[in-house]
Amino acid sequence: MDRTEMNASPVQKALQGIKKYKYVLLTALLGVLLLLLPQNEKAADSGSATPSAAENFDREALQNEMEDILSSLDGVGKLSLMLTVEGGGAYELAQDETASLKARGDEVDEQTRKTETVVLGGGTSAEVVVTHSRYPRFVGALVVCEGGGKADVQLKVTQAVSALTGLSSERISVVKGTP
Repeated sequence: MDRTEMNASPVQKALQGIKKYKYVLLTALLGVLLLLLPQNEKAADSGSATPSAAENFDREALQNEMEDILSSLDGVGKLSLMLTVEGGGAYELAQDETASLKARGDEVDEQTRKTETVVLGGGTSAEVVVTHSRYPRFVGALVVCEGGGKADVQLKVTQAVSALTGLSSERISVVKGTP
């Protein structure tokens, strides 16, 4: 140590430390400020603790709802629908990751990481936080309807099923059924 450092007051030492680590301190301060900002409702809802009814995939309920809608199209008549899917629904859970470093001087001696699933509540009321949910992928659709022998009805039904499922027209079959 030189003489000026030995004679420096604690305030001067603190200012030197701030100058040396100013970017680290600014980053930490920004992080604290972001944590203190209130979240809007939309952001809070995206990480809801339990999947909503819209996120729970029920193929039978979806088929019934689509049958009701499609049978109301002009010329379709009585209708049955079967959707095939690949895989099941999936949820991505919120994860909390912590890392710690042990250092001596300029060398890092040890680094540890720990990842845990975020859980709200405790005991019997504990619920995981779902950040994203996915429906299974639709593979094909078969529509059997009274008006299925007519080209205009086939086109309307194919377009409607495609719009609702994201399936291309070659994966949708519309055929004539008996009344």
